[in-house]
Amino acid sequence: MDRQAYCRSYSEIIYPENEKVRNISSIIFEESINRTGNGIKSKKCSVVLHGRLNRSPFGTGTNTRWAVMVTKELFINESLTGTKFGSYTGHWKTIAQKEAVIPVQAWIAC
Repeated sequence: MDRQAYCRSYSEIIYPENEKVRNISSIIFEESINRTGNGIKSKKCSVVLHGRLNRSPFGTGTNTRWAVMVTKELFINESLTGTKFGSYTGHWKTIAQKEAVIPVQAWIAC
């Protein structure tokens, strides 16, 4: 069974504003979050299409993890290679009749 079929066997994913978006394109392995004097920090590793390792922290994974925490603190996601991506609260918005938080994000040089 391929990764897409395996993931669909557990849960059906449907984007609330576009029913054509129905799949999982990457899997993210994250370590526990750590609070620092500058906010929240975590390290991650992403497996993208065809089983390739994505060595950058990228915004989608960072914003997803940050949104689940629903924090006002800066969240810094660090990759295996040490590159960092930050995210924090921009504003709230209603999407598909659900409250959603809109992040502000930035690439952080090492």
